[in-house]
Amino acid sequence: MGVGHRIYTTEDPRVRHLRHYSAALAARKGADPTAHGVAEAVAAHVLAHPHFQARTLFPNVEFYSAPLLYQLGFPLDLFTAAFAMARLPGWVAHIREQLDVARLVRPEAEYIGPAVRSLATEA
Repeated sequence: MGVGHRIYTTEDPRVRHLRHYSAALAARKGADPTAHGVAEAVAAHVLAHPHFQARTLFPNVEFYSAPLLYQLGFPLDLFTAAFAMARLPGWVAHIREQLDVARLVRPEAEYIGPAVRSLATEA
C-alpha cells in the first residue's frame, strides 16, 4: 500500500498536496519531523529502486497520508478509520450505481486461483 495506482502512471497528483502539508507540519516550531523524514526517505528509495522504476510505480495518495495523520495527532489505531471515511462517498456512489441497475456491478475479472475445495469435515 502507498505505492502504485491503476490510473496514474506517473506521480499521483494528490501526492504533491499531501507531501506539501506533511512538510509544512514537520517544519512547525517544536514539531517532530521524524514521520515526514521517514516518508521522504522511503519515497526516495522507491523512486530509485529498479523494481518500482520498471513497473512505473510511484508513491500514491496513501503514502503521505500516514505521516500527515500522525503529525495531526491521530492515534495510530484510527488510521484505518480515517482511510475508510475518506472513501465513504465513493463507496456510497458505487452502491447507488448498483442499485440503479438492480445488479451487482463487478469489474471484469477471471479467477485464476486454486480450484474449489470441499469444506466438509471428515467423520
